[in-house]
This record gives sequence, structure tokens and C-alpha cells, in this order.
Amino acid sequence: MGSDPPMIILNNVLAYAAYGVATSTSDHTKEACVDFFSSEEIIDARDLLWGKCENGILPKMIKRQNTTTKKGLLLTTSDIIEAIQKLGDSGSMPIFAVEFSSLGRLPLAKPSEKCPISLCERMAKLEARVGECESAMTETNCAIASMQSKISYASIAMQPAGPAPPGQQRVTPRQRQVPMESTSQNGLATGSNSEPRDPSAAVRPKSHSNVMQPPRGGGFHPQARTSSVWSLESAASKSDAPTEGFEFDAREKRRRMRRRRSAITGKKKADECRLKGAPAPKRTRDIFVYQVENSMIAADLEDYMKECGVEPNGIKKVSHPEAQFSSYRVTVEASNLGTVLRDDFWPEYVCVRIFRGKLREDADAPRRNENDPEETATNNHIRIASYNCRGAFGASLLFINYLVSQCDVLLIQEHWGLTDQMRDLESRLDNARVYGKSGMDESQPLVGRPHGGCAVIVRKDLKCSVEPVTTMNERLFSCLIRLPGNDEFLIHNVYMPTDTQHDMCNLDEFCDVLSEINVSCSCHISAQCIVGGDFNTELMRINSLHTNALMSFCSDLSLTLCSTLPCANTDYSYANSDLSSVSLIDHFAVDEVLSKKVLEYYCLHRGDNLSDHSPLFLVLQLDSAADCVPPSSASTGSSRVSWSKASEEDIADYKHVLSYLLEQVIPPSLRGCIGSGFSCDSENHRGLIEHYFETISSACLAAAEVCIPKQGGRKRVAGWNDHVETFKGASIMWHRIWDANGKPGNGVVYDIMLKAKREYKSACRVMIIMFIGNDFRPKN
Repeated sequence: MGSDPPMIILNNVLAYAAYGVATSTSDHTKEACVDFFSSEEIIDARDLLWGKCENGILPKMIKRQNTTTKKGLLLTTSDIIEAIQKLGDSGSMPIFAVEFSSLGRLPLAKPSEKCPISLCERMAKLEARVGECESAMTETNCAIASMQSKISYASIAMQPAGPAPPGQQRVTPRQRQVPMESTSQNGLATGSNSEPRDPSAAVRPKSHSNVMQPPRGGGFHPQARTSSVWSLESAASKSDAPTEGFEFDAREKRRRMRRRRSAITGKKKADECRLKGAPAPKRTRDIFVYQVENSMIAADLEDYMKECGVEPNGIKKVSHPEAQFSSYRVTVEASNLGTVLRDDFWPEYVCVRIFRGKLREDADAPRRNENDPEETATNNHIRIASYNCRGAFGASLLFINYLVSQCDVLLIQEHWGLTDQMRDLESRLDNARVYGKSGMDESQPLVGRPHGGCAVIVRKDLKCSVEPVTTMNERLFSCLIRLPGNDEFLIHNVYMPTDTQHDMCNLDEFCDVLSEINVSCSCHISAQCIVGGDFNTELMRINSLHTNALMSFCSDLSLTLCSTLPCANTDYSYANSDLSSVSLIDHFAVDEVLSKKVLEYYCLHRGDNLSDHSPLFLVLQLDSAADCVPPSSASTGSSRVSWSKASEEDIADYKHVLSYLLEQVIPPSLRGCIGSGFSCDSENHRGLIEHYFETISSACLAAAEVCIPKQGGRKRVAGWNDHVETFKGASIMWHRIWDANGKPGNGVVYDIMLKAKREYKSACRVMIIMFIGNDFRPKN
């Protein structure tokens, strides 16, 4: 028996208990095990220990009652610890180990750290380290202040003492220290003694801009500070161009900070005053709780959290009524955030994470506020949607416009248009850029109704670059989308042929599209791959030829179908006209990196959707915030300034300001490419040229912003969408009523819902013929 190797037992509880017996007391080990491990884990560990070890060494196993209570768990844990001690005393101690996949289920703290003395010792060490850091920071700040003082005096001493250039006044160190310049009644800049300066240095403001213009006579000195600051970057540019010659006045910001610091808080008791003050609200945070059984309701979740010692401030259900499980948005106090994010706080299978902003709260989410820069410029996620519109130039145009307002990138299939008509579609949409291709042979006359076509619609205010990727198949449109950070997406929009179990021609066409996607991904290795669209393939159809080909394709490229992710909330994406048959044939597939960044994946069902397909939404976490251009600068200069209103003086001012700004632009040096013709493929040179182009464009926009009058906002003219608003509202209302009643397949509510949708669709067709006519129909 002594020569046999020791037995190995794989269990988390037994391994931690054995470690605690060797390094700490039994009481601390017992309390640590009960606080961390669940009752099921402790009971399984007890049964495993008595089943593996000899009965001659261990006493008879006692099955405690009420093991769900803390008292029963403490007794059971005491039995386990005593058994481990007896095994050690007898020399028959087995080896307790933990599987690699279960390392996360071990407490990071030692059992001895349950002792208050241990906590005090750790706090004393932390306090000593904080004291050392504070003393080091004080010395560093003193050294920095001394160095800044030396640098400032050295820079003043290095200024030339000779005469100033012609037309300019030499700025002395005393003049640099003047805190503020005022403006006299004649518009000339004056100093503190109100003596007029050189008239050539005067700056004439425009009534429609808060940015000062440079002088015409060349007397503008970069170091002469004025009450208003000339800044190319603040006027219209967000590029990384050098700011030499421009200064940013921070005095107003400092004054605001001083005013904020001057606030005081009253101390008089409230019962002595007629005026009552409101206490400061408690800080709260939102968490996302999902994978909860549908039989549970919000009250059950609230009761459970109260039993665990946390009082929720608010609970709202955010999942679809037909979802496989329930999801909730729970608001708790910030002090309780660490408690509710512990895995031992929640039951098995329940998932919890921080609520990351704009998760969908209902099917009819409100329209995003495009005029709020806080809402459009600080998003750390991107929302991509896919929609088979079955004709983008007809009745579905209104719904496509709505989807553009709800996402950042929209993939549409079956737009039924020609490639030349993508610009026409873009003009009909609000705040959108359209890239696409036709699904028809444009070299031949059109026979029958139009068909096919894929397009990608990107919001104009999304700061990104879109580069279409050449593809040979008319069922595939690909493009590269680069965001300002390190995020680069290769998006494939597909419209696949009909699923089949025997038609090999359809299978060959299906595989051709997949093969072209494979080639495109291999040519753009650095980009993150997203494949979305109408696959016409239901994954549940195991006998389908397309299903096997799609699964094999995803396996080869390491793609993950989003419908298999835990956060997926997709019931169906296709329904026939009477909703008697539904299926999930629209999909998104992402690579391994993006599969871990999926925040949401759901279908959107609305009453004003006139297609038999429902849009899919995919929300991805970004490594950096997705910058958006504010609406005021998202459009081009020609749409924001009115050149027809500009006078000759305005044009002369524009030329003068533009000339001055262009003088500040330094052309890039590309001497290494001299003599190489057009064979230069340097990424660095490409970036320099793009930056040079952006700087010149920004200078033109900035000069027009300052010198050219603005045009008034367009008056909204009633169009065909106003005439169908009543039918649209009725269709949405009855769709909601039908949804709230459990989506019945027959009955009065079902019939009224279908009738309202048919009337809305018919009204759209009539109004399109009256207002638009045949403008969007493909020409033969």
C-alpha cells in the first residue's frame, strides 16, 4: 500500500479546504468555503471524499439536514475539514487538484485573510505605500514647477532684441504678460492703458461668427493675444494638423472653474428655516441581468435581491415577450455594485454584467437624438442592421429611413435597383451614404420585374471611411469600414439563393458566394470580418444542402453565427403574408474576436414594416469610442453657407482668410518617391497625402464658415409620407395589440392587424405613383 502512488482527487472545494488546513485555522477555512462555494458544490465534495477514501480511516458520513442554510453548510464543511485532517494524520492524504477550466472557481483570498488582524496588517502596508507615493509626488511637482519657471525665463531671454518686421510691432516680455486686451469702439485692439495699437493689427469680427479674422495688411502676429482666438481646429477641423501660430485662450475656462469652486453648502438646521433643501441624490449604476426563466417576473427578482441584502432602485424588463429567457435592467446604488457583480450572489445559469448604454428596451425604440453631441460622439459601440426590403424604391422607403436613424450601418438586400440609382436612393434618405450594386445584368434589357441587389447604407455623421471591395458575384457586396480608432471591419452583404435539398445548381451558386468571401477575407487579414444578410437558410433544417455548406464555411474561417450566442434574442426573421409560416433565414456571422464583443443581437418586429423579412440588429463593443461628426459639420460647406448671399466684400474676406490659412499649411516632403513614377506604395506617404488633403479642405471650410453668410433652414414640404401617416399609425397600433395578445394565428385581432397592414401598403403604393411616378423604376 505504501509503494502505491497517492490517489488524485479533482475537486475545487477539497483542494481549497486542504490548502486552508495547511495554512490557516479550521474556523477561517470553514467560513471561507461557506462564503464562496455554493451548497451543491460543498455537498458534492463531501460525497466525493467519502466515496474515494477508505471507510476505516474516515468516520461514518453524516448527511446533515437543512444544508441550504448557513448553519447546515458550516457543519458539513466542518466534517470535510476533520476528514482531511484525519487523512493527513494517518499518512493516507490524497492529492487534491483542480482542473484547468475550473481555476476561476477558486477564491483568490487566503483563508487566513478572514481574520481581522490580517486585514489590519494589509491596510497598514497600503497606508505606508500611499504615504511614500504622496511624498514622491510632492517632490516631483516641485521639480516640475522649477523646471517650467526656468524654461519660461529662458524662452523670453532668447527672443531677438532687434527691430520688429515691417508692419508688425515687436512684442516685449512685459507685453506678453498683459492678461487681457480690450477692444475700443473703433474696433482696434488696445492694451491696459487704452492706447491704440497699430491699425494694421486690428481684427474685424463678422456678425455671424465668433471667430476673429486675421488682418488684411499682414499685421497679424501669432503671439499677440486677443479676447477672441483664431483657431483652425476649433472652427471646422478635427484633424491632427500642427497648431503652430494658433493659441487657445483658457482664461474663460479657468474663470468658470473658479466660479464652481466658490459654491458653499448651508449648515443651518432644517427645522429652524422655512426653506428646505433637497439632499444630494445617491449615485446609482445599472446592471444587465439575463438568462432568467420566463416564469420569473420582476417582483421575484426584487425579492431575491432584497433577501441577499441589496435593495434595487428600479427593475425594468427589456427582453422580447417571445424570447427564450428574460432580461432585466436593474438599477442599484453604486456602493452595492461590487456585491451584485460577484458570481456567488446569483443563482446558477444567471448572467450579469454592467449595463453598457443603449440596449434595446422595447421593439419600438425611440428615434436617436441626432442633434445631441453627447449622444452621437461618445458611443463605444457600433450598431449594424440587416434588412431584406424587397424594393427600396417603393413602399419600404419610409421604413428604411427609420432603420437608418436606429443604426450606424444598414445592410439591405433586394433593393431592385440599378447601380446608377444608388445616388437617387441616397437623395431620398436622411443623413445617409449609399454604396451598392445591382443584382441584374445591366447590359441587357430588363425582362419581368426587377430583382436582387445588395447595398450598404452608412450614416453620414459616423466618422469613418468606406472603401468598396470589388466582387464578381452579383449576390455579394463587400466594403471596408475604418473607424478613427483601431477598428477596421470587412463587411460582406449577401443575398443567397433559395434553400434546397436537391437542387445542385442553387448549391453551386451558394458555394460560389462563400468562396468569394473566403478569398476577400484572405486579402484583408488585418480587418475584422462580418458576414450578414439574407442567407435563405434555416439552421434547423438539418437535411438542407445549404446548412451543411454554411456550417463548414464558418468552421473553416473560424466564424461564429450570432444566433448561437447567449445574448441572441431572435425568434424569426421571415414570415409570409398571413404569418402562418415563420423561419430564421437572415443571419450575422462574425470572427472569433468580434464574437466576444457582441452586446446585443435581436430581431425588430414593427407594424410599419411592409416586407416579409424583419430587420436584424447586431451591436458590437468597440475598442475606442465611435466618433461622430456633429450635425452642424456633417454636411458639406455648400449646404451650410449661402454663396448666393455673399457680397463682394464677403468674397474678398474669404480669399484673404483662405490665403492666410493656406500659408500655415506645410506640404509633406516626399523626396524618396522622386523618379519612382506611380509605383510608390508607402503607407506613410499615403497618410501624409491624406492629411495634407484634409488640412486644405479644413482651411476652405473654415474660411467659408467665418466669411460667408449662412443659409436658412429648409422648410419642410408635405410629401407622400404625410398622406399615409394615418394608415401607418393604425398599422403600428394594431401590430402592438396583436403582439400584446400573444401573436394569435387567427381571430378578430389577427384579422384587423392584417387588414391595417394591407391598407397601409396599398396607400403607400398609391402615393408613390402620385408623387414619385416612375423615377425609381429601372430603365430598359
